[in-house]
Amino acid sequence: MRLPLLVATVATLLPAVALAHPIDEVVSQALIDLQSRDAATFQATVFLDRRHIEGYAQVLERMGLPAEDNLDTLTMTISHAFRFGDCAVQQRPPGQRSTQKVGGGWVGFHFTLKCPGPQGELTLHREQYSRDKTRTTLLWTVNVAGREPVEALVQPHLQSMTLALDGSGLVRGERGKRLSPYKDSGSGVSPADPTTGAQMLAERGSARQLPPVDILTLWAEEGAVHLATGVDHLLFLLTLVIGARGWSGLLAGVTAFSLGHMTSMAVSLWFDWPPVPLLDLAIGGTIALSAWQGRRVRGLPAARMALTSVAFGLIHGLGFGTGLKHLTVGVSNLWWPLLSFGLGLDLAQTLWVALGALLWKVAPRQSNPEAWQLAAARVLMVGGALAGVYALIGEMLS
Repeated sequence: MRLPLLVATVATLLPAVALAHPIDEVVSQALIDLQSRDAATFQATVFLDRRHIEGYAQVLERMGLPAEDNLDTLTMTISHAFRFGDCAVQQRPPGQRSTQKVGGGWVGFHFTLKCPGPQGELTLHREQYSRDKTRTTLLWTVNVAGREPVEALVQPHLQSMTLALDGSGLVRGERGKRLSPYKDSGSGVSPADPTTGAQMLAERGSARQLPPVDILTLWAEEGAVHLATGVDHLLFLLTLVIGARGWSGLLAGVTAFSLGHMTSMAVSLWFDWPPVPLLDLAIGGTIALSAWQGRRVRGLPAARMALTSVAFGLIHGLGFGTGLKHLTVGVSNLWWPLLSFGLGLDLAQTLWVALGALLWKVAPRQSNPEAWQLAAARVLMVGGALAGVYALIGEMLS
């Protein structure tokens, strides 16, 4: 009871802090497998990989819990991670709840799911969910005797998903939005299907079926949200608005920034780079530098604007890549999420730049353009520095 109680206590004392369950805070995939004969009682197994287990071990060690209690604490904590509609999650007897090591470094935790009666559909709901902090993709499979097996990926941005058990393939997300069932997981992402690194790379390079339109749309929406909620990225784009020499310079700067961030985003995603230390400070520095070089009234020529923007875009792309990585755990073909996420991001970017350029054009700065230009540059320089420090502190406290 101690770890769930500790989390609940912190949530009560610090209501302004967004919390996520420890399972969700690891960039990985958890597998939830339900087996049933009557669609009322399900034998449930939650599979976690070594990244989850290592993270838990560190948490339990810091709490100073006795080593012999670690397994029971971990098992109970996992049972509190999910809710299945009106069904109750019950602990197995001590001899049946023990972990089971299987292929690929996975560990299984066993529970029993008791429902009021036979279920035509099940809703999987994440507990202690935080959209900003949730990192784990859930692969959810349900097999009821006499019915067609069903499975679906629950992406990190979804708090809940409802899955029909009648073979219709109906999947609903939050607010009843219908989703297409989609699974693009190659070998090595299942406990029973280990793989070598060479196999995984070969699968990532292979052509795969186009995901459903609503899945592509979700990835694009995530890209747009990532830009719209990133104050540092928005401030940087404003530095291009005030620093460009006319529309040609602005177009060159925005296009080069897109090429830069798409390149580094793709590379970091493809090679699975870890988070870059002090990246938030570096992004804040790009804002300050870009604002500093745009402090003159005439602005930068298109060639120089493009050169500096592509360099700064490479830095921002590492941040975008970290955001996209959270959505693609267990997805074998990374090109579709990359292109969709990038498209949504660039559409939001275009709208923001167009709005900023329009406001800058109609601003009453004709009487003293030098003062306006210098004041705007100074405001953005300070804003960039503060955004970098604020993001760094937030990352340290999360």
